[in-house]
Amino acid sequence: MSCCLQLDSNAQLENISKLKVYSYKFTDEYADYAGLPENSRHDAGVLAQDVKEVLPDAVVPSQNVTLPTGDVIHDFLVVNKVGCCHKL
Repeated sequence: MSCCLQLDSNAQLENISKLKVYSYKFTDEYADYAGLPENSRHDAGVLAQDVKEVLPDAVVPSQNVTLPTGDVIHDFLVVNKVGCCHKL
């Protein structure tokens, strides 16, 4: 059985406010690998490396990603959902 612990929303909001939001475009190689259509290759968001600095439990390493070009993204990081979104 798992247990949930409610966190202080204000403290979590303060953590989130430390993050920078970026506008970015996925490389064609990654977009092709991920199956992203041409009109979905620009996005806005946070960098997993930045999230890991303020909320280390919100980032988990994934497997290496090998692109069709043979390039490898080592230790691909994935950001889990962050618990203070309702406060935003």
